[in-house]
Amino acid sequence: IEDQIWMLLGWQYLYSGEHRKAMNCFLESAGDLAKLGQAKTHLKMEQYESAFRIYEDFFNFFPASPNIKLVRGDYLREMAHYAKLHQEAKKHIEAIQIWKRVVDFFPESEDAENARFNIGQCYFALENWQEALKWYLAAFNAKAKTKDEDALYQAGLSYYEMGQNVEAYKTFNTLINQYPNSIYQTRARQWVKQLKKDLEYFQE
Repeated sequence: IEDQIWMLLGWQYLYSGEHRKAMNCFLESAGDLAKLGQAKTHLKMEQYESAFRIYEDFFNFFPASPNIKLVRGDYLREMAHYAKLHQEAKKHIEAIQIWKRVVDFFPESEDAENARFNIGQCYFALENWQEALKWYLAAFNAKAKTKDEDALYQAGLSYYEMGQNVEAYKTFNTLINQYPNSIYQTRARQWVKQLKKDLEYFQE
């Protein structure tokens, strides 16, 4: 009963904005809801790394918790937010490390496909075309299929940046043929037209 009281007090303090009091109460309590409370309190205090470590411990120690879906949703939403903050600040190396944690914990999810694509975007911004291509292709080949068009288009750009015009031409052509309603149709056709001219010029 005492444990339950500490936990309930923690949530009450958290909702009222008294974060340090909330944390002290959650630390006095045990169980999955207390752990979840600790993580949420760290987030409110913008202590992201501490929150993520608690979430990850939660996945390891409470895999059968009835709150696992809630925790997973919180974790993925906050990780994406945190990673995007780093990308917007051009802290691409840090963003890559955050996105990789999503891939490690939920490799078959749509969130992991999105993470792979964003890792590619980070490497592309760093002009590391080879690594960018690797992650774009990983996103394209993932079981989830929400980022395929984006990944294929960016893969074409990566091939072009590496001077592999034949592969770039093939990739853009694949995008045109396999995704006729893609938002990238116009741009992909422009690339195919230009690359075809370039390849014909070098063959003369």
